[in-house]
Amino acid sequence: MRIIMRPNDVLFLNAGREFSAGETHLGITQTFVPPHTVAGAIRSALYFKDSNGLDHLIRAGEEEPGFEILGVFFWKGIELFPLPADVVEDEDGRLVLASPEGDVVTASGSIHFSPATGFIRLDTLLDYLQGKEVDFERVVISKEDVYTLEDRIGIGLTEKKTTAEGLLYRTRNLRLRESVGVSVWLGERGDQVRDALGATGLLRLGGEGRFVRYSFDDDQVPELPEMDVRGSLVRLYVATPLVLITRRDGREYSTWNLRYELSKALGVKAEKLRIRWFFSNGILPLTGWDMKNKHPKAVRYAVSPGSVYYVEIEGGLSSLPGYLKLGELKNLGYGLVLPGLIES
Repeated sequence: MRIIMRPNDVLFLNAGREFSAGETHLGITQTFVPPHTVAGAIRSALYFKDSNGLDHLIRAGEEEPGFEILGVFFWKGIELFPLPADVVEDEDGRLVLASPEGDVVTASGSIHFSPATGFIRLDTLLDYLQGKEVDFERVVISKEDVYTLEDRIGIGLTEKKTTAEGLLYRTRNLRLRESVGVSVWLGERGDQVRDALGATGLLRLGGEGRFVRYSFDDDQVPELPEMDVRGSLVRLYVATPLVLITRRDGREYSTWNLRYELSKALGVKAEKLRIRWFFSNGILPLTGWDMKNKHPKAVRYAVSPGSVYYVEIEGGLSSLPGYLKLGELKNLGYGLVLPGLIES
């Protein structure tokens, strides 16, 4: 089951940094929709519907809700995914797949290449994951065709809702293009969420409580098919931020942590898994508001969507599942990883 959300205005999505008028006077949005922000919007709406009868879905005071979000994506008639990080620009500016070999990564035979950005449709992503040849030059959707950033000026208010002197601030907000929305994939208890909220309505999403119009799509979440494996090397595409924490301050993530998670998901001993190459889109700070204790949550760090791991599995596998949920905050929509083949 999916929810399709269409913002009525710009969105301000917390970027994991402290922001207050007159001090840190520029607030900058994230350029993706954090799954926990969507989960918070749904939980708040459920609370105002019936805070007692829906407690099994809301789970007030707990970090994760009683329903499952599989992932949150931009949507333009079909889900859009960040361009895989192993798709790069070669010396001639063409979009090509990187070619790792030994300790060297090349593009079109050259070690000189640049990162590429943009989005691809779900059907293109599935071709890529199945090891099919993809003409990325033709299918990539630019970020400018999905969203733009828009600055707004604001004035801080006192507790009495009067203008506070010296608290002028500016926010950089996310504005989706007219034909673009947000797709939310619901898993367990998604039908109960629909029954409680109603098939259509309004939700407040992100900072300043901007409204989005939502409608439930009763169709199942798009099928992510299992694949037969040939060879010991597989690709893992990070579809939603992947939270792998090894230190209390959350500033480090490790390949061992990923290997441990994979070993549980695939039924393979961690010692038989080896991360050969990692194509990164960077590390994201994740934060939020603790409704119970009334203060910001500690910042976590996540591997960005679009990042790609190449994993070698000793002895190989007969097949790959359609998707994996790895790391922390899985019910909130984090850690959706799509396995794929290196070549068909």
